[in-house]
Amino acid sequence: MNRMIYLVFVSLGLGCNPSDKAPPAPLDAGGANLDESGPHAAGKKVFNTSGCGRCHTVGSTTPPKKPGQGPDLAKLASDPEHTSDWIADFIREPKSKKPASMMPPFKDKIDDADFKALIEFLTSLK
Repeated sequence: MNRMIYLVFVSLGLGCNPSDKAPPAPLDAGGANLDESGPHAAGKKVFNTSGCGRCHTVGSTTPPKKPGQGPDLAKLASDPEHTSDWIADFIREPKSKKPASMMPPFKDKIDDADFKALIEFLTSLK
């Protein structure tokens, strides 16, 4: 039943969608907003304001607790397949790379400058 409710939220575009409002509240599974200082500060800010932390963690020691929660991204770019182009394509249209992905597409939901900053941050995660 919970999985069905989650799928309804995802299919309606609710849950992980970006917005121009305040950053989402942290998840109890560790998906808190990132500290926006230091290297890649602009990309971290986009991660927070686009709602990435609602489904993903970065370096969490807590395993995912919610059905359908996205993976921890701490070592995303350590996979040789996960180039900046691959990551960008996946974020724009996740099913283009992983047909079974539950992540909603972010194509045209993040402006170009912010998208570039987000990709630079994500490709630094090794």
